Amino acid sequence: LPRGLWVNGPQAYLLDVGLNRLLRVRLGQDNAAPETVLKAGDQVSGKTVDALADMVWLRSGGARTNEDIGVLARDGVLWDVNATGGKTPIQFSGSRDWQNPLVADTYSGNFYLAQADRGQILRWTPSGNDGYSDAATQWLAQPADLKGLVDMGIDGQIYTLMSDGRVRRFSAGKEEKFDVKGLDKPLADPRALFVTPDSRSLYVLEPGRIVELNKDGGFVRQFQGPDEKALADPRALFVDEKGEQIYIVNGTTLYAAPLPKPKTTKPAP
Repeated sequence: LPRGLWVNGPQAYLLDVGLNRLLRVRLGQDNAAPETVLKAGDQVSGKTVDALADMVWLRSGGARTNEDIGVLARDGVLWDVNATGGKTPIQFSGSRDWQNPLVADTYSGNFYLAQADRGQILRWTPSGNDGYSDAATQWLAQPADLKGLVDMGIDGQIYTLMSDGRVRRFSAGKEEKFDVKGLDKPLADPRALFVTPDSRSLYVLEPGRIVELNKDGGFVRQFQGPDEKALADPRALFVDEKGEQIYIVNGTTLYAAPLPKPKTTKPAP
C-alpha cells in the first residue's frame, strides 16, 4: 500500500505502509531494482524501526539546516534519511498521545501533524541539531472536524483533502472559505493532494484523473491516463512543475509523464 512519493533529483522515494518499508528508485535506469532504504524491524542507532505511517520532505528553516526525506513511524520517531542513505532517529515529545491516522507535512523547518480524531493540527519548531525536542503547539485556534482526512499539504497555508472530495484551506490557524469550482464532475474518491511552497497549483489524485486547481479552488485542467487501467488504483502523486513531469504510483507501479505547460490567455485587444 504506497502512501507517499517524493522525487529528489535522480531519485524517487516511495513509502509502502503495507510492507512497512521506504524504497528508493533510480530514475532513468530502466533495469534498476528498487532499493529498500528503511523498513520496520531494522536496528538503527540502538532503536528498532516501528511501523511506518507517513513520509515528508524535511524542509530547512529556523534551526533546521538540512533537507532530507523524513519517514514518520507510529512510535513517534521521525527517521531522517539523507541522500546517501544515512538514517538519524528524531524523537518527538508528546507522541504517546498521538492518534491515528498520522498525516504530516513540513513548512519552513516546522513539522505539522494532523490529528483527525481530535480536530487539531500540531506544530513542532526545530530545536537545534535538526531535531524537534520542544513541545508541540496547537496550530488551529479552534478544533475543526477533520474526520475523513485523506491528505494534507502546506504552502504557507494548510490544505486538507477529505474523503468526501472536499478540499479545505486554513490560514493562521483558522479555516477560510474555499470552494472547488469548475469541475465537470465532483471529486468522489480522492487519494492524494500535492502542493508545495513553490508550486503554482494544487493537484488532487483520484481514480481516473489528476485534477489541477488554482490556489483559490478554481479548475485549471485535468489529466487522464491513456487507458482505464493507467489510473485505476492511484496511490501517490508528485508534481515537478519546474521539470515539467508528473510522477504517479498506480497500484505498485511508478509512472512518469510529461506535465504540459499551462495555456496562457492573451488579453483582449
